[in-house]
Amino acid sequence: MIKNRKIVLYGVFGLLTIALNLLMYLLFTRILSLPVLVSSVIAVATSVIFAYFINNKFVYKQIENANSNNSKKIGNFFIRTGFGVILDFVVMFAFLYIFTFDDIIVKLTASILVVILNYFIVMMWNLMIRLLIKYKEIVIYGVFGLLTTAVNYLSYLLFTRIFMMPVMVSTLTSTVLSIVFAYITNRKWVFNSQVKGAKNISIEFGNFFVARLFGMGLEFLIMFIFVNMLEYNDLVVKLLANIFVIILNYFISKLLVFRKRKNIDEYFDDNTSTL
Repeated sequence: MIKNRKIVLYGVFGLLTIALNLLMYLLFTRILSLPVLVSSVIAVATSVIFAYFINNKFVYKQIENANSNNSKKIGNFFIRTGFGVILDFVVMFAFLYIFTFDDIIVKLTASILVVILNYFIVMMWNLMIRLLIKYKEIVIYGVFGLLTTAVNYLSYLLFTRIFMMPVMVSTLTSTVLSIVFAYITNRKWVFNSQVKGAKNISIEFGNFFVARLFGMGLEFLIMFIFVNMLEYNDLVVKLLANIFVIILNYFISKLLVFRKRKNIDEYFDDNTSTL
């Protein structure tokens, strides 16, 4: 009975969350005339925040450990919000730009999926924590990889749709911005680089940048072939190219750039000792 009550309560608040998501989306797109994807991300983030607090008050307190410390609650909150935003973005992008469905229908579908996803995140929270700990490096890299894709993609939209810059120039600029963002986040939170000192950090960044040039060149080649020559949709090609390059960059960064050493000088010492 209690379990059914929780599900009913979650369903009621889920409907409120969906309604808020749709209303915010309509406000941003129809009244404020913001871009569809930007409006969708803001709307879903707002609705997930609303859902977290209202469900935490009336539903989750019976499911989660009431004695959880603040850091765990904050982590829980950001994971739910992040997954919700990512799912909403993927659904909106796929069904609007690839399959060209009506945006209201797609938004409603995405909103329902986000509500369902958040419920399962709560119910499977302990399992998720164990998986996050076990695959911490890959998970964190994936999160920052998605953020890197967002920086790359949104800056590309800004340059092409607002500043009306050419496709290839926009690709170059957005890629450089994403590389700088990726280095900062990868160095500090993914691979925990212990390199210190301006000289060593500069060399590390140089190695990182050079390693990313291959991915950058690959992205340029993909954009040139599929957009300039084959005339596919540039936004779809851009997104797929980013995902492929991010996966490739993980292995390059792990094996070549952020190898476990305190200083870059140790790399040269190790190599010269074998000559």
